Amino acid sequence: MDTTKTTPVQMTSEEGVELTVMVPTDVISILSTLQPGEDFAMKLTGFSQEQLQSAFTSVQNKENWKFSILSFCAEKDQNLISRAIEYFTGSVASFEFLSVAVIDQPEKNILVGDRILVVRAAGYYSACGA
Repeated sequence: MDTTKTTPVQMTSEEGVELTVMVPTDVISILSTLQPGEDFAMKLTGFSQEQLQSAFTSVQNKENWKFSILSFCAEKDQNLISRAIEYFTGSVASFEFLSVAVIDQPEKNILVGDRILVVRAAGYYSACGA
């Protein structure tokens, strides 16, 4: 997805405030072709909403999901984790090799022998300039 090309979209907030939001043109293109019952997340990222939510929950800041992210994941989940972070926060994740797992960590989908990566991302607040 190319997030550098944006289109202004008029919206009204829950408080009734009129807003102009810059939305990636690719997202508008996807929304315009979405059929009833079709999974937007799947169409946008290649992963279901449930997959993205589970992956994001495994690395999100536990104090507040909108804060910056510093966590770890299995290398095999790097693409899913990267997509989940971008989907929920709008920030881009970076990954760095840490070690090889010596114990199973099922809550992170990590098994003995898996390559473990450190995950960092600016988070939602930073991505939207808050």
